[in-house]
Formats: sequence, structure tokens, C-alpha cells
Amino acid sequence: MIVIDESGCGTSIDLPAGDTLVVRLAGQAATGYVWVVEEAGGLVLSDKRYVSGGDRPGAAGYHEFRFEAGEAGTHVLRFKRGREWEETAAGRCEVVVRVR
Repeated sequence: MIVIDESGCGTSIDLPAGDTLVVRLAGQAATGYVWVVEEAGGLVLSDKRYVSGGDRPGAAGYHEFRFEAGEAGTHVLRFKRGREWEETAAGRCEVVVRVR
């Protein structure tokens, strides 16, 4: 399993076939901003969840996405941060994943 966070945005990584990639992007659910997957290429999204950073209401945490390496090749993961009712993105993250 390979785990990356915001520091992995804008980078390329190698993922062995059959392995899992976990992407953790900081967020604060109480603000209405959420991260969503815009594109996953040949990677398969197997789970997504929000993990709170504390037990106080409104505590910052992170959005976690788990992907399984599907077909071999180069795939682009694209994420967008925003509110459902707004068209403009408040943030973006892109990671190039090479499945070997």
C-alpha cells in the first residue's frame, strides 16, 4: 500500500499491479467543501470516507480515497475541492500513476 497526501499533488508515482493507493486530502467537512474524484483513469475507487481530526464538532480532518491498481499503464488521478452548489473549484489535485 502506498499513501500520499497533498504533497503528492503534481507528482508521478509508481504503483505495482495489484497494490493499493491511498490519497488523503485535508479538509473540514463542516465548511461544506469536499474533495471529489474527477478522473481515475484505469484505477478502481474501492473506498472513500472523511476522517475527522478530533472529537470536537468542526474539527479539521481529511478525505481519504482508496484505489486499486487496475490495468497496467499510465493513469491520471484528478481531484476537485469545492461545494456542491458552486461551480468554481476551490482546489485541485492531480497525480500521475504508473501501474507496472
